[in-house]
Amino acid sequence: MCFALPYKIESIKNNIAIVGDNIQIDTVLAGKVKKGDWVLVKDKYAVNKISEKEALDMIELLDKTRKAGGQNVC
Repeated sequence: MCFALPYKIESIKNNIAIVGDNIQIDTVLAGKVKKGDWVLVKDKYAVNKISEKEALDMIELLDKTRKAGGQNVC
């Protein structure tokens, strides 16, 4: 099962953003976003804008799950 994962927008132009390891995503579903915003990404689409705290909390939880031998979430 794949979840939507948090990414920080590194650059954006015409609703196409670059996040993470030079991954291109479409931001049209997430509404108005800008460089530095955090979004949840599913299948190369930003589906929701989230706060930095929410993103960092999710990253921490995902890291703990991986370290505990949990299922890979994509």
